[in-house]
Amino acid sequence: MDAAASALWTFLTLIGGYALAVWSYETFNSAVGICWGLWRECRVGDNFVKRYGQWAVITGGSDGIGRQYALYLAKKGLNVVLVAMGDEKLKTTAREIESKFPVKVKQVPVNFARGFEVYDYIKKEIADLDIGVLINNVGTGPKFAANFDSFPLEQHHQLINVNVIAGVVLSHIALPGMKQRGR
Repeated sequence: MDAAASALWTFLTLIGGYALAVWSYETFNSAVGICWGLWRECRVGDNFVKRYGQWAVITGGSDGIGRQYALYLAKKGLNVVLVAMGDEKLKTTAREIESKFPVKVKQVPVNFARGFEVYDYIKKEIADLDIGVLINNVGTGPKFAANFDSFPLEQHHQLINVNVIAGVVLSHIALPGMKQRGR
């Protein structure tokens, strides 16, 4: 009986030690994360340019959520590249940002539904910029709800080009330079 009780005691002690180690790690890790975030915020503060670099690229930046991202980042002092359909909304958003904030705005009009042919142009337009923020916001959807098989294959192809491929390719274009600059 003593051997069994001793083994049980050892087992429970090990379980308790493991639980204490996990709890300590989680608690310490959270505390370190909070302290690190506070220290970084105090050191860099609200200076987005110092933290992220000169430029932000926003796909779908002429309307909706993308437009709000562009306005916010311009307010924080970042120059913005608006990559969106080349319509009046793009021009209007660019003019609005330039009139409200002392930043540069670069317009890159593209139709992501066209597929890979647009990316060389985008790459050329942003090649020399100190990009620190990439917001892959472009997206589209069908104009009305319907069954999957009622949409033509070409429309599915366009949806994939805009909603999936654009984010992947833009990340491949922008991230190497961002990593090189420590962004």
